[in-house]
Amino acid sequence: MSILIDRADALGTAARLTGGLPRGLPLKSYFLEELDDDVAARKALTDELPGQREPWLPLDSSGRDVIAYFDVDEGREGETRGPFLIQADISGQHY
Repeated sequence: MSILIDRADALGTAARLTGGLPRGLPLKSYFLEELDDDVAARKALTDELPGQREPWLPLDSSGRDVIAYFDVDEGREGETRGPFLIQADISGQHY
């Protein structure tokens, strides 16, 4: 999650971080919303997670278990704020 927070300033937006599902469920989602530039968002994720590209799947320290799924998407009317966002779905084992 720190990737999203650290990169918000680099994306040059007034990005807003929001949380998703409650603890105890198999997945927790976070959204870095109100991004103006989807290309910059994709570049930021690729810079932080070299060798990966849509979706970005960071691994745990053993290198065997996916801890999250990152994707760049358009905002969804009534659910999230666009024009673009980064969605981070965090594995229940890792949040």
